[in-house]
Amino acid sequence: MKKEIITKKAQSAKGLLSQAIMVDNLIFTAGFIHITADGEMVNGSTDEKLEQVMKNIEEVLKAAGSELNDIVKATIYVTDIAM
Repeated sequence: MKKEIITKKAQSAKGLLSQAIMVDNLIFTAGFIHITADGEMVNGSTDEKLEQVMKNIEEVLKAAGSELNDIVKATIYVTDIAM
């Protein structure tokens, strides 16, 4: 059974993707960017932006009853390698 996971404690790419989809015991996430739960873009270092992305993912995983340590695979896309 497929279930959409939603939390107000994190943001994702609005209108494009669900925060997460759970199918059986698997959780699929996508589209997380460096934006706070209040909708504010994090402007700072790459480390600060990545920290916000990870906070968002962590909150969505918590909403699904999971945690960061349960992640099996992650893919990131770097749009500016000079960063």
